[in-house]
Amino acid sequence: MVRKHYTQVEGFIKEEEIQEIKNICKGKVCLEIDAIKGKESIVIAQVAEKLFVLVSKENSEEVKSNLEGYQNIQIVTGDVSNNLKAMQSKFFDVVCANSIYICDNQCDKLKKDGILLVMGENNE
Repeated sequence: MVRKHYTQVEGFIKEEEIQEIKNICKGKVCLEIDAIKGKESIVIAQVAEKLFVLVSKENSEEVKSNLEGYQNIQIVTGDVSNNLKAMQSKFFDVVCANSIYICDNQCDKLKKDGILLVMGENNE
């Protein structure tokens, strides 16, 4: 299976943001909340030690297809809010989210010196 490159998948991040995201996520354990198509997931997976991706049932087939072949990704499908609550606290180096999901639940998932990375078109 040939892995997709991020340029082959639609997404909200801009080209100029990609290197910054890679710099932040390099060698880290990351959590992405509510992947829509998987472009951002691919960018992160290219450099992260491990990436956990929370995805809703409605987007799961497309995301799984786009992320196929990335061995360092674990996809968690279902209700994103419930799955987020179930994730281990103080475990992640980086939590990547859309502005819609900024809440205490995300910060609780971060290690002490972790980074909350807000991505997407709603953040201009």
